[in-house]
Formats: sequence, structure tokens, C-alpha cells
Amino acid sequence: MEGYDIYPIAYGFEYDKKEKLIASVIASAAAREYTYVYDKADNIIKRNGKGTRWVYADENDTEGKLVMVDLEVNDYTWDKSGNLLSDTFLYSGEWTTLAKYSYNDKHQLIGTAIYYENNVDAQPAFTIEYSYDNNGLLISTITKEDGFTLTNLFTYTYK
Repeated sequence: MEGYDIYPIAYGFEYDKKEKLIASVIASAAAREYTYVYDKADNIIKRNGKGTRWVYADENDTEGKLVMVDLEVNDYTWDKSGNLLSDTFLYSGEWTTLAKYSYNDKHQLIGTAIYYENNVDAQPAFTIEYSYDNNGLLISTITKEDGFTLTNLFTYTYK
């Protein structure tokens, strides 16, 4: 798979014999390598990412070298039905973002809340509400952030 940024982007994926994703690579100006950890229910519970960084031997080193270092970690939690409940993102070992997800009794995603602060009193930076029709098709999303509301409506044409 390929795409473009300021440089061409190439993606690669590696699967085990049970067709579980075990590694992925993004080759571009900001290269990344990811490995995955699963729970007993085969849910991904951790994504470990390495990224490129310039490393210098000392202050006199003017060339340095580009190396892959531990850079990103995503920790995922799931409920017993296999619904993703949260995604905690760390960058360079620092807590960065928390996404929380909620579902209805049909296991449809009905809410997303994104947090940029890591404390018990934190309010979400933004939220997204999802609505579905009687056929289970997404009919609207409502995103709320800093007093602004964006509503997206979806319609379907059947032939």
C-alpha cells in the first residue's frame, strides 16, 4: 500500500499463521515500526512503536546517525463483548491522549471522548456522538469542541 506525504509513504503488514497482525511498518519521512500484544480474547492490548531519531555521539558530532528508538505506545482496554473501551497514547514515555468509547446494547459505537489532560477531574477536549437508523446504518455524528458543534448527516441510496 502506498500514499504520499512530503515523501512517498509505503506501508507493510506482517501476520502470524492465525492471521493476527504481529508487525507493521510505515516508511516515509517519519518512519515507524509497530509490534502488537494480544490478550486471551485476541484483542490488541498494546501497540509498541519505534520511530526514527538522529543520535549524536557527543556535542562535537556534526553528522550523527539515524536510529530506530522506542517512541510510541498505545494501551487498549476492551469489554467482555469485544468492544474497545479506551486507547491511551504515550509519546516518548509521556502520557499524551486518552480516548474513551461507549456503545449501545447493539454494540454500536455511540460515543467517543478525547482527553488531553491526565487527571481525575479532566473534561474531554472534544466528544463525538453517533446515531444509527433501524437498519444499523450510521445516520449522524455530532462533534462538540470548545463550544462549537459540527453535525454530519449521512444518507443512503439503494438501487
